[in-house]
Amino acid sequence: MIFQLLKAGLRCFPQTFPEFVYSVILRPKPLRAIANSILKWGVPEKLKIGSNFLMLNKNDPVLGPALALGIYEKSEQDIFSDFCREGMTVIDVGANVGLYTLLAAEKVGKNGRVISIEPDPESHSYLARTVDLNHLTQVRTLQVAAGHREQEIDLFLSSDNKADSRIYDATGKRPTIKVQMKTLDTIVGELDTKRVDLIKMDVQGAEGLALQGMTRLLEQSPELIMFLEFWPWGMTQIGTDPAWFLRELVKLDFRIQKLDEDKSQLVAVDDISKLLADHQGLQYASIGMHRSHANLVCQRVRKPAS
Repeated sequence: MIFQLLKAGLRCFPQTFPEFVYSVILRPKPLRAIANSILKWGVPEKLKIGSNFLMLNKNDPVLGPALALGIYEKSEQDIFSDFCREGMTVIDVGANVGLYTLLAAEKVGKNGRVISIEPDPESHSYLARTVDLNHLTQVRTLQVAAGHREQEIDLFLSSDNKADSRIYDATGKRPTIKVQMKTLDTIVGELDTKRVDLIKMDVQGAEGLALQGMTRLLEQSPELIMFLEFWPWGMTQIGTDPAWFLRELVKLDFRIQKLDEDKSQLVAVDDISKLLADHQGLQYASIGMHRSHANLVCQRVRKPAS
């Protein structure tokens, strides 16, 4: 009953409100622990997404409850699905349990292909179960991290948010495991993939590293579309310059748009310095409900040869 009342009440607020509540109001550990217990209690084992089922991690107090409450990235899901087409090759980088993998697989069909990348073994196990449950033969899952070189790295885990595994730890308190990092160039080469149409990438600030590792992929994908989380604080923690990242996208002929979640529409980014300033320095949502990150849709438009 509590869960159903909460679901009904949240419909009255902007889409960004739950993020503000969780990251600001519930930041104190005692409140966060109580909220996590309540939220995990209402998570089902699986959830219908389109014509398929998504396996949920009942030990995750963030993604599972948000999906069950119908408040998780609704605009992002809709716009991502709109860009997916029959026969496309899609890469889901930072797939977690497979929400966007599931959305992509349904739209690209059996003639398309989805490469789903998730380094956390716990999350990857749910991803694999999602793929197996729905008999998604067009999906290949890989338990690796996408980055700028081939190496073994530390992955720092989060008990509060299973989608918040990172390759850095600002607190010094996170448990760590060893995982393999590969470049996207290596991954698509090993899978004999010549061209990629769409990439969704949400890797907690490591997007710049992944961009450095996809030179050949970019050469082979002149009309690539990328859905990216742009989180300057996270990028800075890794050692990537957020301004460089945006300039590099422009240099690579990407037209950048920012998703306005409350209006469910894309807005052209004409000034990358303003985009950077809007989110610079924020680890989490601010007291004024200012978001720490932006969701970007970057469409590659090749400039005519001079």
